[in-house]
Amino acid sequence: MKKNLQIVFFLLIALLSGWWIGQKTSTPTGTNENNPIFKARTPYEDIQSKVINTAKQTIADVYSVIITKNLRYLVEDPFWIYPPIITEHSTQIWEWSALYLQDGYFLTNKHVVKDLKADYTLIDSQGNKFKVDWIRFDPILDLAIVHVQNIHKKSNINKIIPSTYKIPIWTFVIAIGNALGEYQNTVTFGIISNKGRALKQQANDSIYIWLYQTDTAINPGNSWGPLVEVNSGYIIGINTAISNYGQWIGFAIPINQEMIKTMLKSIKETGEIVHPFLWISYTSTPKGYEITSVKPWSIAQIYGLSTGGIITHINGQKIDPSYPLIYYLYQFLPGQKIIFTISYNNKTQNIEVKL
Repeated sequence: MKKNLQIVFFLLIALLSGWWIGQKTSTPTGTNENNPIFKARTPYEDIQSKVINTAKQTIADVYSVIITKNLRYLVEDPFWIYPPIITEHSTQIWEWSALYLQDGYFLTNKHVVKDLKADYTLIDSQGNKFKVDWIRFDPILDLAIVHVQNIHKKSNINKIIPSTYKIPIWTFVIAIGNALGEYQNTVTFGIISNKGRALKQQANDSIYIWLYQTDTAINPGNSWGPLVEVNSGYIIGINTAISNYGQWIGFAIPINQEMIKTMLKSIKETGEIVHPFLWISYTSTPKGYEITSVKPWSIAQIYGLSTGGIITHINGQKIDPSYPLIYYLYQFLPGQKIIFTISYNNKTQNIEVKL
């Protein structure tokens, strides 16, 4: 009897232990909120929801750019009875992308709209068409502003990154645009592979001296659309080029709110996009921009900038030397006065310069 009781006791202990272990290891069921497996995936779900929200808030501001041009065709009689004739037809050449800014102004790449003999039409996500009435080109960067009538939407400029917000490398980004001129509203996902890349070629009267490099899939068409940082939702650049020799190597021109506002102000005041020049050379150091040379009789020399000085602030704003000087300088117009904070031999001085 005693032996039987011991057997029952040990069986009961084994059953209770098995039940307890089963409770700890069984797959939970129920809603996501009460499911520890889903809770463990929260970082993934968070990234996914941010990608979706970022795309939704930006995609309506990305328009397709249809390029049409009158092209001449030689028509020959296959039987050689009649002489050949030349006919002219309006032909759609390609479709690119453009980013809405405000009041009918759009931002795109200069090389997209460089042919002044072509006609350009913007199409929104609903299929509405708007004919471009004029174009203004940036004299230095591969950027252009185009304008259409009868678009009255809320300004989009606040969605563009402020110059005070810094983008780290390896952060998540999405590219939006009209991929291959055929697939409108294409969204692709990747990271900022690095910053400060330069392209060797110089084309379209533009220089490519400082670019974001990204592994986000960029193709003709959704190039020239926006590059958007997922975490903040800010538009940080305009996709502009891809490598022909590798895979997942794309480039975007960095932009900021202040730069775009200044470009629009320049157009309204002068009819063109104009930028100031300092006529200095510099190298980026951890402390700031170290001046390596100053052009004789330039504005920089006249106002006292000299080699060896390190620019640390512009108008009181601390600069990030991982960005180029024009990222800050193009926030101002010629004729404006700005203050450079410069360190000479660890002694700081403020120098006011009229650009």
